[in-house]
Amino acid sequence: MTEPGVAAERDGIRLQKLLERAGLCSRRGAAEFLRGGIVTVNGQVVREPGFRVLAGDLVAVDGLSIDSILISTRPRTLMLNKPRGLLCSVSSGQGATIYECLHGIKERIVPAGRLDKESEGLLILSNDGELINRITHPSFGHCKEYLVTASGKLSSSILRKLNSSFQIDGYRTRPANVMIVGELHAMRDIPRFLLSFTLHEGRNRQIRKMCEMCGLRVERLLRTAINSLRLPADLGSGHWRDLSRDDMLDLERFPQ
Repeated sequence: MTEPGVAAERDGIRLQKLLERAGLCSRRGAAEFLRGGIVTVNGQVVREPGFRVLAGDLVAVDGLSIDSILISTRPRTLMLNKPRGLLCSVSSGQGATIYECLHGIKERIVPAGRLDKESEGLLILSNDGELINRITHPSFGHCKEYLVTASGKLSSSILRKLNSSFQIDGYRTRPANVMIVGELHAMRDIPRFLLSFTLHEGRNRQIRKMCEMCGLRVERLLRTAINSLRLPADLGSGHWRDLSRDDMLDLERFPQ
């Protein structure tokens, strides 16, 4: 059965919204579930996010009814030090995913935001739909920090440009805070730098596109913090740990 009081709304409820309300994922994560073909309504696979669920419909995710999931699932949030080369996806149709690092976790947790395949570092996963929405929705303006190894010519004018607003994919970004952390050994006479990026939004491949527009090539991109929650130095690549109460407070707290 669907969540009590939800499917009884006039003309039903969008399937994507129902999955979010059940606490399984964000609405974006629900779209991943649907594309992966693991959501059924009355025994039939449904891939359309706008499909409307009516009172009495039987909704299941990967064979488990939503009622069963709600009863058996406790809130769980963890951090993963994401390795390079893994997709932030619930479906393995396009390659290896972050779930290869999450052995032993019985709860169905989903990423709160994304890191692209070639990016590394701090990734939050949870089965708390409300928390996922707070972390991922741009209106909350969370602070995300990255260390970026880049190669190319980096003048003062290019650094000023990196700190300005960009037009990316039809969207005007908020200005980032970009600083030079240090100079690295040049390769084939091409200068290399370690840069710190602080963003208050998370557009798709934003840092890579900013660098490309400034003539820089990103060699490595590592997310080091979300708000005051920092990637622990002792959490190796591919390793994870549950968030403590203090971690959860840091996740909600902006750095001073």
